[in-house]
Amino acid sequence: MLSGIHYEKDRKTTSNLTKKENEMSCTRLYAIDDDGYSEVGIFENSFRFSAYVWDFIAQKYFNLEYFPSLDTDLQLRIWNAGNEHKLSSAELIVLAATTDCMRVKFSDVGRLVEAFKVFGGDHPNSCLTEQAELLSGLKLSDSAVLTWNQTDINHQPYFLIEIDDDDDDDDEYRESYFIDMSASKDLFEQYDYLHSQKEQCCTSSVMNDYGKAPYI
Repeated sequence: MLSGIHYEKDRKTTSNLTKKENEMSCTRLYAIDDDGYSEVGIFENSFRFSAYVWDFIAQKYFNLEYFPSLDTDLQLRIWNAGNEHKLSSAELIVLAATTDCMRVKFSDVGRLVEAFKVFGGDHPNSCLTEQAELLSGLKLSDSAVLTWNQTDINHQPYFLIEIDDDDDDDDEYRESYFIDMSASKDLFEQYDYLHSQKEQCCTSSVMNDYGKAPYI
């Protein structure tokens, strides 16, 4: 697991973790490897990713007008729609990608691209086609993983743990971060495991640590 990577940044420099006032929310895609992390994609209007997918699942499979913002039980059913309904492989993978703290190994990026292309082709108002195009052109190390900050309203991605570094002997303050991926889940490990269980005629329900994970 990629964790324990520490780096520092001069606080006086511009940080891409800071959202400018009145700037449209974005979904941000990150690559993480043994050397640290980099932001590899920005997709304007974060509603076009996770919220769009949840609305679609709510409408198609639960006959709702929108994703229910207040009904937590119904939210869980939508996030786990594969338990109750027969979703396509593309729908299952895309739905899983909207889950908090999900990661994808770079070796699995072809499978992700295929699903995003299929879903995006049917849903041009989503950002899935844009993501697929960007993912197709990425050149990363074999050790890299990809993960999302679903909306930069969160200001910084879940895997960055900020450390205060106020050295009284130094006039320069520095931002210090610790990369911790221990909370993340591998999308295709979950997908393949649950499909193997279904092939064995089992009906497994494996909820992840965040209380929501599409059963795929």
